[in-house]
Amino acid sequence: MERHGSDECAQAQGASEQENAIYQSIIDALSGDYFDLYYVDVKTDEYLEFGSRTRADRRATARRGTGFFTECKKNASGYVYDEDLERVATALEKERLLSKVKKHGTYIYHYRLLIDGAPTYVSMKATQVAGTTGTSLLALAT
Repeated sequence: MERHGSDECAQAQGASEQENAIYQSIIDALSGDYFDLYYVDVKTDEYLEFGSRTRADRRATARRGTGFFTECKKNASGYVYDEDLERVATALEKERLLSKVKKHGTYIYHYRLLIDGAPTYVSMKATQVAGTTGTSLLALAT
């Protein structure tokens, strides 16, 4: 009888791993144009960052952080093109960004980053994560 229970557990674990692999494949396919993805708890400003792709063309392991909006503004000066820096800082103000997402469902903001020393146009897309009652935000950069 015990053997039957362990077989069921093994089958359930195998099914769960297969389902996780499918979800990962979907995420990889839909996020192909994005170089960074952030899942943000807007109540605490804690976040998960899913960074650039690995050599195996998979998302790097999630990195946890705190103070999402503060960190974005602090880091902007090292990456954002000087002429866009003030506008990006304004766009990243927490209440402003959340207001735009609430009003429009999705907020897309275009600006320039310095990539290999050259200004390069990118877009930030922010949207509420479904089923989170306004507590989570997904911010993407492409």
